[in-house]
Amino acid sequence: MKTGKRVLSLSLAFFLCVALLPTAALAADGKVEQVYDVYQGDGFYITARPYTLKSTRYTIGNSHNYNFDGRFHDGMIAVWTDNVDENYVNRQFVQEYNFADKDGNILFPDGLFHGHYDIYSNHEGEMNPSEGMIPFWDGETKDASDHPLLGFVDYSGREVIGCKYPASTITPFHEGLSNVFGTTGPSQGFGFINKSGSLVISAGPIYVRDWLGFSDGLIPCHSYENGVYTYGYMNTSGDLALKLISYNAEDARGYETLRNFDGSGVKDYWSMYADGKISGYLAPFESEKGAFSGGYAVCYDLRSGNKLDYNFAIIDKSGKLVGTFSDAEPYSGGFHDGLLRVQFIDNRGNSAGCGFVNTKGEVVIRESDCANPTVGWSAGGN
Repeated sequence: MKTGKRVLSLSLAFFLCVALLPTAALAADGKVEQVYDVYQGDGFYITARPYTLKSTRYTIGNSHNYNFDGRFHDGMIAVWTDNVDENYVNRQFVQEYNFADKDGNILFPDGLFHGHYDIYSNHEGEMNPSEGMIPFWDGETKDASDHPLLGFVDYSGREVIGCKYPASTITPFHEGLSNVFGTTGPSQGFGFINKSGSLVISAGPIYVRDWLGFSDGLIPCHSYENGVYTYGYMNTSGDLALKLISYNAEDARGYETLRNFDGSGVKDYWSMYADGKISGYLAPFESEKGAFSGGYAVCYDLRSGNKLDYNFAIIDKSGKLVGTFSDAEPYSGGFHDGLLRVQFIDNRGNSAGCGFVNTKGEVVIRESDCANPTVGWSAGGN
């Protein structure tokens, strides 16, 4: 009797396992077919199907991943032509690109999107589809220096905003706004347009890096008024909504410049903080994927040492400190589902693997602790 129960239990277990297999892996006769790229362990299956473009004109690659990150955005992935018209003397080339859907279909007419050396070399951010709009160059419109000027088309391929913005100063739309007027410094300013092309935030005492976009209604910025620099976050009304640090320009003289926010020098925050020359102890961590995500943002923490990259604080949208972490660098993706991907750093400043911290800065996943640490770790911050 006991043996019969055991056989019955094993049979039930077998049929349950077969029932839980991915349906695509079961043939009509009930046999399990071979699937592509299967990783299985502890009852889990990860599968991938081959992706083939339904066009011989375009290809997928990473030669322009500075502008295209190789991922799907709103169901589209960037592709481009192999045939390139190049001029190595003047470092100019023109190349067409396009977008394909998840089934490999090319979505837009040939010749709609044109690439150019100035776009690939000078554009600091990405040009992916976002919120129904895609940055594009019509292949003709240029400024007085023969550099291409960009505009926007919608997802039907219709030109919505004409080509009139330099490649280095245009971003995809984030929360209904595109950062298009960023130039070389605070004196020339920046601006944000809406989806009809109207300028809704104009240049002023507040400056924003020209490759940054809004997230959670805020964007890293700094202002300069009456000889005082203030760093924090601007809201979609163009106001400095959250101030983190400020200092008098005269007090910054003599301190070593460590990095740039806007082309001008940013001083040694840590020495200035220790010397009482600076008000506040957090500086915005700038990310092209957005500052705030899920209501939280990462900032440089000036209190915990003199190493710019390895000491961070986590704040909420009110500016309240909710967590800290060190010996790690955040990726640019921000928080997703309450977790932030980081690159751990050892005591010699070398990479010590990837992982995730929560909004308190606590390490919850470390690559070295995973059973299969090579699976998926090259896939970016999301």
